[in-house]
Amino acid sequence: MKNYIAGFLLAFTFTTVSATDLPKDIIPTAAVYHPEVELVFNFNSDFPESKALKWTADQGAVFVEFLNKEKIKSFAVYKNGELMETYYGIDVNKLPTISKSHLNTKQSQYKVEKAYIIKEADGDEKFLVELNGTYDVMYSKDGYLLRYIK
Repeated sequence: MKNYIAGFLLAFTFTTVSATDLPKDIIPTAAVYHPEVELVFNFNSDFPESKALKWTADQGAVFVEFLNKEKIKSFAVYKNGELMETYYGIDVNKLPTISKSHLNTKQSQYKVEKAYIIKEADGDEKFLVELNGTYDVMYSKDGYLLRYIK
């Protein structure tokens, strides 16, 4: 009897089960790539102190709305899972003096609704000012007028 039990335990110890021996309905399927999961991971890595408020897809890009450190609405723009640019909401008073002067002299008939500093993936920075829902004005990082945007 001891030999029988020892033989049984020895045989049991060396027995393995391969996935091909299992019923097909319980074999786990291969992991499926989900770009949305990668995008959420990338956003959380890029902005660890922020929480995404809204996700919007448009023309192949994904816009993620969030609050920056000053609790001002900001946006991150991703394309193919990569961060392309970030629009950080700023107080109008944080615009360069040249930009404020241009707004006060050439755009005084319009009220500034929102102002952003745009940081692009390559490190370039610009300023964007939204005027009364009519059009936007873009300035260089030094505050010089670049263009009007309808």
